[in-house]
Amino acid sequence: MGEREYRLKVRVTDDKVLVSNDNGSKQAEGELGKSDATLRQVVDTLQRWLRKGDVFQSENEFEVFGHCLFEILFPTPTIRDILKSSFNQAENARQILRIELEFNENNELARLPWEYLWYPERQQFMCRDAKMALTRYVRIFEEHNPIAADSLRIAVFQALLEEDEAEPPVARIQAYVDALRKRLHDLDGSRVRLTLPLKSLTFGEFQEEIKNEQTGKPNVLHLVAAGRANGVEGEIAFLGSAQTPRIPNWINAAALGNACRLGEGDTPLKLIILQVADQPGESSFAARLDRFVKTLMGRTNIPAVITIQQPMHTEILSFFMDNFYRRLLEKATVGLALQLARDALAMKQYDLPVEQKNMYAFGAPVLYMRTDSGQILKVAEAPPNLETVSAEPTFRRAGGIYGSGTAASSGFSAPTGRGTGTFPAVNNLGDLFQTARTIVRKELGLDAQGQIDLVTKLRNWQKEIEAQPDSALRREHFNQIVLDLDEQLDIMPNLQRLVDYLNQCRDML
Repeated sequence: MGEREYRLKVRVTDDKVLVSNDNGSKQAEGELGKSDATLRQVVDTLQRWLRKGDVFQSENEFEVFGHCLFEILFPTPTIRDILKSSFNQAENARQILRIELEFNENNELARLPWEYLWYPERQQFMCRDAKMALTRYVRIFEEHNPIAADSLRIAVFQALLEEDEAEPPVARIQAYVDALRKRLHDLDGSRVRLTLPLKSLTFGEFQEEIKNEQTGKPNVLHLVAAGRANGVEGEIAFLGSAQTPRIPNWINAAALGNACRLGEGDTPLKLIILQVADQPGESSFAARLDRFVKTLMGRTNIPAVITIQQPMHTEILSFFMDNFYRRLLEKATVGLALQLARDALAMKQYDLPVEQKNMYAFGAPVLYMRTDSGQILKVAEAPPNLETVSAEPTFRRAGGIYGSGTAASSGFSAPTGRGTGTFPAVNNLGDLFQTARTIVRKELGLDAQGQIDLVTKLRNWQKEIEAQPDSALRREHFNQIVLDLDEQLDIMPNLQRLVDYLNQCRDML
């Protein structure tokens, strides 16, 4: 990323949408495309399916859903032209385009899952496009300072009642943290410090834990709780008193925000992750989520909140959070880290057993951000202005741009020798390409965009090979891919490690 992001502001009122580009030179207003009864029926139906947590077997249904959302939010040719020109301007400057969705007070449209917006121009979900960052905009102008450290303190608290639960909430949260710890095993332990009280908390206990000087005030707070709508406000449930633990103590956003304000002005807490499920027998928390988050952010002065309302399997959630935290530790902004984690999660579905598949999961996390960039960890040196970087050869294949991948631009040492080195043994095609993707992410020195493009290509190549009817055709297809990559080594020598690995794997096909 360069020094800044380009922004497209999309403000939604009850029946209109106002779109303006980065500097406000282009603006357009239109009636929301929600009058078509058939279109509205499709959106409402699919939204109900998502809330029920049904398993979707393909992304085609999401593309239809996302296209309907796109028709609602970008209803006129003029509005779509502003979107297209804003994206082109950001892409030409090698920046990402942050799309900021803002809804007026108590707007029912804020409840729609806009994270499934499908952009026909790019044939991609906006929330999975690494060249975009889709956020819910919160109008707060106070600045915050990134953390001047290379580590994150993450606190995972839960405040669920155990009454009538087949699986105790403590066990669920423990399973999530255990899975997350397992996924982060190859990181230096000092870089991620987890706090986990092994019980549900009263509100008083929560306030003590979050301000505990011994464990350290958290940079990231992940709170799992039940929620409800109470009039115009949303509330989440903490345990009641020791005498009445099963009677919930309902806490509104202002009280939670006051508890999470860890000092005056800039605070160490930079991100809250709210995983809220509706309390049985109560009005849906989703109806007041937008207002709840805005109040919470106003009280805490934090740059970002991520909400997760749709149910996610423990393995899916831990995989998503693993990818998200890794990107944050690479000094990515919250927006970019979330986009890349979404895409990794969507691709992960192909490797999961049926009982774990949540095809909607990539859109379950919703990001709320304020006016600044969402940089959590401080970057030691300002990144280069990509508009002024000298032109270098780029490797393009089937429309993908892998970037220059030079050591100077990425901060990694790019291998240039042609020795084969050593590689882990693989037993099947899935393992082969999983190792190849790991090499791309960790060893080639590509920038973030280069990594995501090449990883996507590897996934597509794997599907193409698996679709071949016999082993001879699979070998032929695989060999052609390796030859195409080999031809690029003169201009991109840092691909050598990947080519060496793929050459070594030819015999197994």
